[in-house]
Amino acid sequence: MIGVTNLHGQLGMVLEYYPRGSLHHYLKGPDLLTHYQQLTIARDVAVGLLHMKYEKFVHRDIAARNILLNASLN
Repeated sequence: MIGVTNLHGQLGMVLEYYPRGSLHHYLKGPDLLTHYQQLTIARDVAVGLLHMKYEKFVHRDIAARNILLNASLN
């Protein structure tokens, strides 16, 4: 995360560019991710959610469309 903005009373996060887009795209298509990649992504998401819990951060819209993947698919 690069930063946080408060534009017109709406909080938003400023993120770096993720060229692979959202996890949702990769979950829809068959054979886009290997089993190892699926397990790695699941672990990474779980660790991220645990971190948000300990920081007492409420996301309110956790979904595959909001999980962004970098060029290495992680």
